[in-house]
Amino acid sequence: MPAVRLDALTPMLLCEDVPASVAFYVDVLGFAVREKLDDVGRSGWASLVTVGSR
Repeated sequence: MPAVRLDALTPMLLCEDVPASVAFYVDVLGFAVREKLDDVGRSGWASLVTVGSR
């Protein structure tokens, strides 16, 4: 079987508090926000990337 090469992976994670989760990924783990919709309370969504990725 030929090797599979992944160029990108986008996991979709469910959480209780989007702004708090975004803060953790950005402040603690070093991710950057690509896009977000979190002006609806604790719900919403965010797209994060590692620094230096596309």
